[in-house]
Amino acid sequence: MRRWWFWAIIAVVAYVVLSSVWIGVRGLQAKNDLEAAQAQIGALKDQALALDIDAASATLAQISTHTERAAANTSDIVWRIAEIVPFLGPNLTAVREIAEITDDMMSGVAVPLLSVAAAVDPASFAPKDGALDLSPFSAAIPAVARANETMIAAVDKADSMPEQWIVGPVADARTKIADMLAEFAPTIATLDVVVPLLPPAMGADGPRNYVLVFQNPAEPRALGGAALSFTLIQVDQGKISLLETKAASTGAFSRYPESVIPIPDGAQDVYPYGEFGTFIPEATARPSFTTAGEIIHEMWQREFGQSIDGVLSVDPVALSYLLRATGPISTPTGDVLDSTTLVPLLLNTIYLRYNSPNAVANNLAHDAVFAGVVGAVFGKLTTGPLDAKELLNALAQGWNERRVLFWSAHEDEQALMGEVGLNGELPISDEATVRAGLYLQDSVGSKNSFYLRQSVQLGSAQCFDDGRTYYKVQLDVSNTMDPSVAGTLPFHITGEWAKVGTQPGVNRMTIRLYAPPGSEIIGATLDGAQVALPAMHDTDYPVGKTVIEVAPGGAKSLIYYFALGGDQAREFEAQITPLVTPTAVEITALDCAAIPQS
Repeated sequence: MRRWWFWAIIAVVAYVVLSSVWIGVRGLQAKNDLEAAQAQIGALKDQALALDIDAASATLAQISTHTERAAANTSDIVWRIAEIVPFLGPNLTAVREIAEITDDMMSGVAVPLLSVAAAVDPASFAPKDGALDLSPFSAAIPAVARANETMIAAVDKADSMPEQWIVGPVADARTKIADMLAEFAPTIATLDVVVPLLPPAMGADGPRNYVLVFQNPAEPRALGGAALSFTLIQVDQGKISLLETKAASTGAFSRYPESVIPIPDGAQDVYPYGEFGTFIPEATARPSFTTAGEIIHEMWQREFGQSIDGVLSVDPVALSYLLRATGPISTPTGDVLDSTTLVPLLLNTIYLRYNSPNAVANNLAHDAVFAGVVGAVFGKLTTGPLDAKELLNALAQGWNERRVLFWSAHEDEQALMGEVGLNGELPISDEATVRAGLYLQDSVGSKNSFYLRQSVQLGSAQCFDDGRTYYKVQLDVSNTMDPSVAGTLPFHITGEWAKVGTQPGVNRMTIRLYAPPGSEIIGATLDGAQVALPAMHDTDYPVGKTVIEVAPGGAKSLIYYFALGGDQAREFEAQITPLVTPTAVEITALDCAAIPQS
C-alpha cells in the first residue's frame, strides 16, 4: 500500500515537471512564431493595398506557417489540462486564444480575401467596350462573407478572453491582438455590406438611373459646396451612360415655398428659409448626405417626373484625383487638364475667362465648361486606357475625404450601408472617441473660398470639478486674395457683397459647430472676443452658429467651446467641410482659463 502511494506521488511530480517543461518549450515556440508573424503583418497589409498579389501571397504563406505552428503548440491535451491550474491557467488560455485568433485571421480572413484579389486582374476594373465587368464582384461575395464571419468570431473570442491573473507580457499580447482586430474589423464589415450591393447598383439586375451632383467647394456648404450642376447617368450591366445635364443657374429647378422633405427637429432655426429643402443648390447645406439625397430625389421627380435610384456626389478635387488614373484629358474648350490643373480651371479660371456684361451668357459658358470636363473624365474612364490601381486609390481617397458621397433611394440598400456607417453623415461619438462637426457655408453667393486657407486645432481637458470634460474647436482662416485686385474681380467670384454690406473679396461665411448629443456649448470667441450664440439644435445635436468676415489679405480665429459629461480620457476628432485646399488638423492643449464664463 505504501509502495502504491510512493509511485503515485512520483508519477504526479514527474507529470508536473515534464508538463511544465513541455508547456514551457511549446509556449516559447508559440511566442517566437507569433512575434515572427506579427512582424510581417504590416508588410502583408502594404502589399495587399498596393495590389502586389504575388508578394502578398508569399508573405501570407510565411505568416500562416508561423500562426499554424503557434496554434498547434498551444492546443494539445497537456496544454489544455494545464489551463485549469489556478493563476497559471488563465494565462495559458489567453495565449492559446491569441494563437487561435491570429491563425484564424490568416486562414479565415486573409486567405479568402487574397484569393479573390489573386483571381482578379486589376485591369478588369477598367471598363471594356464601355462597360465594367461585374463578375469579379459577384464572385467575391462568398469569400467576403466568410472573412467577415471569421472576423466577428475572432472579435467575440478576444472580448471573452480571461482578464484576471493575467501577467504583463500576456496582457500586452492580448492588447495587440485587440488593436489588430479593431483596425481591420470595420473594413471587413464594410466590404461584407458593400460588395453584395455593387452588382445591383451597377445594373446587374436591370438599368439604374442616378443623379451625379457636382459640388463647388469654392462656394462652401456643409457637405462641401453648393450643388450647381446635375447629370443624369444610367448604369446597365456595368455600362455607364451620361444622359443629360441640368444646371441650377439656368432655371431648370424651381424654388419651393416650403421644404420638399420634412425638416429635422430644430433645423428650421439652424437653416432659415431658403437654406433647407426649397432650392436645389442648397441641398448640401445640412451635413447629412441622406438629407441631400432625399431633397434631390424629390426635386428631380417633381421637375422631370422621373424617379431616380440614387444620388452620387463628387467635387472638382475628387475629379482631379481620377485624372491620376486617366492621364490628361482634352475638353471641348480646348483646355488640356491634368490632376494639377483641373481644380484651378473649374473653381477660378472660368470665372475670369467668361466675364462679359451678360450674366446669363456667363452662366451658360461656366455650365458648359463643367459639363464638358465631366463628360471628358467619364469618357476616359469608360473607354480607357487608365491605371486601374491608381483609379482605386483615387476613389478611396475621395471617399475618405468625403468628396465622393452616395445615397441610395432603395431603402434596403441604404439601411445596409447605415449598418457600417454612412459617409457624409452627422458625426457619431463612441466610448473611445468624441466627435464634433465644423461646417462652413458661404454667405455672399461668391467663389471667394478658392482663396481660403484654413487649419483646425482641437483640445480637451478636465477643467473644473464638475464631472465633465471641456473641448475646444479652433478654426483659423486666412483670405489669400490680393487686396489690390479684389475690386476688379468678376461678380461670380466676389458675389453679392454689396447686398450684404461688405466689400469686394470679403469672405463672409457662416460657421456651424455640431457638438455631440448630450453636450453643452459653453461659448465662442472670435479673435479673442466673446460672441453671442443663440441656443440652437439639430435633432439631438447642440449647434453653435457664427458669421465671420475675412477681408482680402486678412485672417480670423474662431474658437468654440463645449462640455460633455464624463471625465474619462477619450480621443477627440472633428468632421470638417472638405474645401478647395486640405484642412490641417492639430491636437493642442486646452487653456481652461480661456473658456468663456457666463
